[in-house]
Amino acid sequence: MACPLTLFVVFWWSSAALNLFGLAALSEGTIAFLALGGLTAGIVLDALFLKRWTRRFYGAKLKWLVALYMLWPLIALSLFMGVPKGLCAIGFAAGFYVARRLHHEGAKLDRMRRAERQVSLLVAAVVGGAMFPIGLLALEEQPVRHVLERVIGSDSLPALILVCSGCLVLAAIQYFLTRMTARLAHRIG
Repeated sequence: MACPLTLFVVFWWSSAALNLFGLAALSEGTIAFLALGGLTAGIVLDALFLKRWTRRFYGAKLKWLVALYMLWPLIALSLFMGVPKGLCAIGFAAGFYVARRLHHEGAKLDRMRRAERQVSLLVAAVVGGAMFPIGLLALEEQPVRHVLERVIGSDSLPALILVCSGCLVLAAIQYFLTRMTARLAHRIG
């Protein structure tokens, strides 16, 4: 499922970006066709390589997994229209994956705790970093601006502090949820 969805979004955004920046004159129909082409290519790749990928699932190189993890928040934000639900889901998946991988490797508890902390910090940083521009965009929305002006006045500094605080709170929540998911996955075995 990850391969078709990833290629769908990559083909969709790439063709839309080419059109947006004037590098190629593409109609909406062509962009949709290319996006569906990415989805089809992902399905074909899954059909051809899924068994091999499944066998190597816990042996994948971490640099590729981190690169994929850096791509997926963009996809999650677009699919959930800026709401962090999708980010939380991939954070859970990251914690679960790391714990299961280390369990299959027979890692000792201290290595598991270190990896759990590292993946939780990565996930928290991605969530906080991804939500900051979303928060800034939200400040530009008329209904949000109207409510904030009534509550904190027209000064933009308190609004910026509110966005930063919200990002830090979301990052902290995601950190602890990812750690709990990793611990639970490790206990399950």
